[in-house]
Amino acid sequence: MATRVNADVQRARILDAALRRIAHGGIAELSLRKVAGESGINVGSVRHYFDGADALLTAAAAEAAKRIEARIDGSTIERLHGLRGEAAVEALLALIEELLPGDEQRRTETIAVLELVVASRTRAPFAAAAAQMGRDLRDTLAAALHALGAADPTGDARFLASLIAGLTLDAITPHGDFGDAAGGAPTETSTARIRAVLRPQLRRVLGVSR
Repeated sequence: MATRVNADVQRARILDAALRRIAHGGIAELSLRKVAGESGINVGSVRHYFDGADALLTAAAAEAAKRIEARIDGSTIERLHGLRGEAAVEALLALIEELLPGDEQRRTETIAVLELVVASRTRAPFAAAAAQMGRDLRDTLAAALHALGAADPTGDARFLASLIAGLTLDAITPHGDFGDAAGGAPTETSTARIRAVLRPQLRRVLGVSR
């Protein structure tokens, strides 16, 4: 048992280091040697768990998605049942903010997922993982929208998933108009601007007039 626990701890350290490297410099920073240096674990041990950068990226993005899912579990969706009006809008906004880079932890997680999704455009090994992450996101949103009484949970989940993807890209790159946080760490200004974009769309989806 102790050996298994130690192996799990070591693997977790490697994935934490991989997530930091991705957040710092993208997949270009994801060599086994750089992750070994970041984690303080020798490169041979890193190779024992992951045979290359592709495996590291897939595992790191999966770990990021797992952490996000842990914050939005079944009980989160259950608490949405019966909410209507502005209470429903604010509850859905709070749920979606768990999927967006609103602080350093979530920024690190969303960058890892986004790097894998972008890489899947030209690199077939990432395609299945990227597609599954997209389905998981849409399913989570559809479940939340159903609980909140939305008229078209499936269609609206597709819309919100696309909106989230765009906001994520704009929040972690200079592409977006989120003030001094464009491409950098999130600030109160960037968070407020993201909320200003989201609220009217959530009201529309939930049929809430202001």
